[in-house]
Amino acid sequence: MSHRSPLLQRCNKSLVCYPRVKHVQTTADRTPASNCACSNSSRLRSTFDKVLFNTCLFEFSSQRRGILVACRTSDIIILVNDKHNTSWTASQVKTKIAYVKKKYREAVALNSTGEEPVLQRQEAICPLFLRLYTVFGGNSLSTKRLPPSTIRKQRRGFLRSDDSEDESTDLEAPSSDTDTTADGHYASEYPGKRQKKRRLTPVDLQRSVDKMLELANENTAALRAREQVVGNRERELSEKLLRLSDEANKRADEARVRLMQELAAERTELKKEVASERAEIREERAEIREERAVLRQEKEDFNRFKAEFMKQRDQLISENAALTTELTFPKHLPL
Repeated sequence: MSHRSPLLQRCNKSLVCYPRVKHVQTTADRTPASNCACSNSSRLRSTFDKVLFNTCLFEFSSQRRGILVACRTSDIIILVNDKHNTSWTASQVKTKIAYVKKKYREAVALNSTGEEPVLQRQEAICPLFLRLYTVFGGNSLSTKRLPPSTIRKQRRGFLRSDDSEDESTDLEAPSSDTDTTADGHYASEYPGKRQKKRRLTPVDLQRSVDKMLELANENTAALRAREQVVGNRERELSEKLLRLSDEANKRADEARVRLMQELAAERTELKKEVASERAEIREERAEIREERAVLRQEKEDFNRFKAEFMKQRDQLISENAALTTELTFPKHLPL
């Protein structure tokens, strides 16, 4: 750690005081931005999570020094790469910081529209909007004009960088530097640059803590309201699902009863048809039996008539033979 600047060492030790989202390192985090194939949402959240260390660094510097002090880009690169085990270059870090600042400014600009609520839209544009809001403070996030001291610092280019001097610093104005009066003017809490600098007093520290607690309570209330809305919506959907399920079961029962009735009617008709067909078959069988009896009687009569006829025929043949014999050999003629 000897090669790092003293300011970076102090900031690195104090970063534990700020809330951080647990980051799961992936292959996309180790890949340069030009070769990253991950989606826009995951890349945006990863970028916000890394650059948040830069915002914590600015906040700590402002509280320790009493004015807005920025670290060099090389210190930021060391801090981010050591924390997330990455190998980002200076151009990549500056590009990602500029991208985060752009998205954050777009989210902050929604406050000027006057629409309520805009938190969901702000989180859609800037996933870590609440965390950045907590770090910077409430006054610096408003869409009102910046304090004159901050504007003068921006014009003079107060950010010192070893690699580039065109890095945007519109978002790094801490809320502890200035306060807004009732008439809309800014009243500085710290002495000017020509006066003697002072350290953070216990009163200022308690004021910052109270402000952060108030903001945390507001965020908690907003989250609870959103959870209540989600719970009500889930309850409505559950009731609707149960109602639809009951209606579907009722319709299914009605359809089942109707089908059973139709099936019973069809069975009754089928039984009637089978009974009528069976009666017709019985009648046909009775007629066939009668016809068979008639045929059997006729056959017996025919056989009896045939026997009598054959008997008469045999008798006639014998009589004919006798007559033939008598005619051939008369009895009165002597032999």
